[in-house]
Amino acid sequence: MRLIRRNKDNFPSREDLINEFNESTSEGFFIFDSNLSSLEMNNAALKFVGGSSNKVIGRDIKDLLPNMVLGARIETLHEVIRTGEPYRFREYLVDQKLGNRLYEVAAFRLGAGLGLVMLDISDRLAMAIPLSSDDNKSDAIQTVIHDPFLILDSSNQVLSANNAFYEHFNLKAKDILEEPIYAAGNSQWDIASLHELLDHKLLQTGSVEDFKVKAYFSGLGDRTLKLNARHIFDDQADRLFVFIAIHDITELIKHRNSLRKLSEIFHKAPDPIIITDLNGEIIELNEEAVSLYGWSRSELIQKPFKSIIPPNSRGQYDALLQTVIAAHQVRDLEAEHWTKTGAILPINLTAVLLTNSEQENIGIVVYMKHVASQSQADKSLQRFRDMILLSNDPLIIMDLNGIIVEINGAAEATYGWSKGSIIGKSDTMLVAVEDQKKYLVSVADCVAGKKVRNQDIRRVTKQGLVHNAMISMHLLADAKDQSNAIAIVAKHSSERDKASRSHDAMLKHFLEIEDAVIVANMFGEIVDLNAAAVAQYGWKKNDLVGKKYKAVLPVDQQKQADELIEQCKTGKVVKNIEIIHWSKSGVIMPVLVTMFQVLDSEEIPTNIVTISRNLDTAKGVATGIGVIDMEMLFMHHVDSIVVEDLSGNVMTMNLAAEKMLGWKLKDLKGKPIKTVIPADQHKQHEKILLLGQNNVPILKMESKRWNKTGRVFPVAVSLIVLKDDEGKPTSIANITWDISDVKELELKQRALKQQLGQH
Repeated sequence: MRLIRRNKDNFPSREDLINEFNESTSEGFFIFDSNLSSLEMNNAALKFVGGSSNKVIGRDIKDLLPNMVLGARIETLHEVIRTGEPYRFREYLVDQKLGNRLYEVAAFRLGAGLGLVMLDISDRLAMAIPLSSDDNKSDAIQTVIHDPFLILDSSNQVLSANNAFYEHFNLKAKDILEEPIYAAGNSQWDIASLHELLDHKLLQTGSVEDFKVKAYFSGLGDRTLKLNARHIFDDQADRLFVFIAIHDITELIKHRNSLRKLSEIFHKAPDPIIITDLNGEIIELNEEAVSLYGWSRSELIQKPFKSIIPPNSRGQYDALLQTVIAAHQVRDLEAEHWTKTGAILPINLTAVLLTNSEQENIGIVVYMKHVASQSQADKSLQRFRDMILLSNDPLIIMDLNGIIVEINGAAEATYGWSKGSIIGKSDTMLVAVEDQKKYLVSVADCVAGKKVRNQDIRRVTKQGLVHNAMISMHLLADAKDQSNAIAIVAKHSSERDKASRSHDAMLKHFLEIEDAVIVANMFGEIVDLNAAAVAQYGWKKNDLVGKKYKAVLPVDQQKQADELIEQCKTGKVVKNIEIIHWSKSGVIMPVLVTMFQVLDSEEIPTNIVTISRNLDTAKGVATGIGVIDMEMLFMHHVDSIVVEDLSGNVMTMNLAAEKMLGWKLKDLKGKPIKTVIPADQHKQHEKILLLGQNNVPILKMESKRWNKTGRVFPVAVSLIVLKDDEGKPTSIANITWDISDVKELELKQRALKQQLGQH
């Protein structure tokens, strides 16, 4: 390629450039501006990047040649532009059609920018380095190379080896010289992977690095070798030689494997951790490190730790490495690292020397914290923790694009959305249409740094209910005190909203009772039903929601249902009326129904609740003190139920209770129920018993029980007072749920939140 004419400060004209580019057919020629954005390229370069000029001109060098980003290559190219000193290197780059290819690259200053010439040398053997004499080769082998080293001729016969080779592999020169390498050591070197290296890969490329060979050697056992091989052409002898440097990495691999056994703690650590060998080569890193620096594991494994350090700070790492090896640890060192995108990160670093069971040094663990300043990081994390963990009001965190990233429990309860179903959606879905514009203005004010306090914004629930709320917005910052999210706290602005929440809670409680419950709107359309109704009628909730209540009645009975609904609309309570229902499979069932209105916060009827009991399966069991409704006790047999008389003695219990407590009915019948209640819970049981006897509902109150083995476990208890035909209390049913798993999960979540608050 001829040199392009150019003056000192300006690029040649576009026409001149294009004419010159088209003269080149094999070398790729790129021109970049001072920011390394492409200005022009010839046909060979266009072919390499796989695009037309109108699509690639203006693109960053990182997009066109992604491998060039590795290490300090980009910084070196900027140095070429600044100093005018040319730079040559070889690099494996990805060709669109041919895959990985080796290129000889020349970089030079061109006007105010950079010229880049790339020549594909993958298929050439001309990578050989000329040597002047055999003495030159001998000196290189014996005085410079301390690892085992071989020289072969073009037919792979051994011409020479250094002392390290003979000593390491227990061989003698007289046994291997002028013999094929494959015959060495009684053919122990006749290895398939070595054939692949010498007979195929090296012939294609002329140079192969870090090629691994695994084999068994006498006196050494199974070994893993890393080979660097290169063709060298001697001009005087007119011969081609093969140089092979051998590095036994067996012990290193063992050390690395032992380090990786720490993976459980290592990978779950909340801070970035990188493990290096004693030379500073990265051998492992956790996900936090991947997230912080932006490189993938494969991009950093076996790369120098210096890869994550800006060039002007790399000298500091050399001193750090020596200090750690000498002193075994360095703590709280302030340093600067950089990400894959070039962003500079202030880091607080602790490095610890790793040793094996023989107290041999095997590696270095580097623990890192990314902090702009610790005080700023603490303030930011404290604000976030206070918001998300301590607020009793509905709270939503959204990013600066308005996408929800976190909500608290109060928000889930208020808006009806679970965390999993709302994260990732726009927060505007919770804002009434007529308030959207005002809300977006408030968001913009918050992002601009203005205070947004107690703005009247109507919020919408999943069910479409509108809440009048006062919105306050808080701008959240990361550890570098850069804004990255908005916390939105909503306070209900009137008692009407509180009443509305009470109304919703009341409907929810109705759905928790054990009889079949159907909730309809004032038009008789079903809006909800509980699990007992699903079990009784055989329809899934989705099958019935939106349909008329009459769907659970045979056609000839639907007139009666219409009459009962109209009766409810007048405000009358329909109590214990016999009516015929049917199941999805067509089974007819006589039921006893109770129907009543539920009013909203403005005393307007909004729902009709129907509670029904299947008369065919409702059976009473007579006892000495009255009738116990056994359907109610045992239809949900998975729940533990113990019935006590008014004196606190056990009357009966179901199989689930026997399983939970470990006692059989015969063991406890007639004994005080306090037998299964720890002593520190006796007074609590007496109090809730008294409340239950005075018609105060006791639903899922937390308590404790212990089983026959003496294990104490947390439970939720509901009490139901059972009455005889005359309405007199006869006994108390204790319905109990083991909540050990729930409490354990709460402890783990609390510990996790505390941990997050400390980092």
